[in-house]
Amino acid sequence: MRLTLLGTGDAVGTPKIGCNCPACADAREGGKSQRLRFSILVESEQGKILIDTSPDLRQQLLRQNLSGIDAVIWTHGHYDHYAGFGEFYRVQNEVNVYGIRETLDYIDQYVSFLNPRYHYVKLYEPFEIIGLQFTLFKVTHPPVETPAGEELSSVMEMPARLWLPVILTRISLKKVWS
Repeated sequence: MRLTLLGTGDAVGTPKIGCNCPACADAREGGKSQRLRFSILVESEQGKILIDTSPDLRQQLLRQNLSGIDAVIWTHGHYDHYAGFGEFYRVQNEVNVYGIRETLDYIDQYVSFLNPRYHYVKLYEPFEIIGLQFTLFKVTHPPVETPAGEELSSVMEMPARLWLPVILTRISLKKVWS
């Protein structure tokens, strides 16, 4: 399994329009402060999925030389977590998308013309995509009533746990016995 942080920026990215702070000035000059908005690429031997689809998704997919994915998991209905989904228009049809009902129903208002295939999941109930097991869990992220983080399980030699609290995602790598 491979994880790629495609973007780690906040809702507006860095540099922020009109901001002259040192970080934004550095980012405008191409420095290390430059950050695209949030998306994660998860790859296994069986496929590729995205956790969230930021407004910067076109640039992120081009950087990774990706022409398609197997699924998307949306954590919540904030614009900066789903707005890039439109980049699939004329590239890939009927993308499988996963999330809790509240999130998917809200986002559908904006992306229904793309005909995504919705897979409603429940908090704390594991589901499998590309040979990996995911579990959505509730996190606090106002004003969204039910934002979700993810726990991802994969076959590994040694158990490990990685916390990314800033991006509301917990990824737990565990040995899965069959």
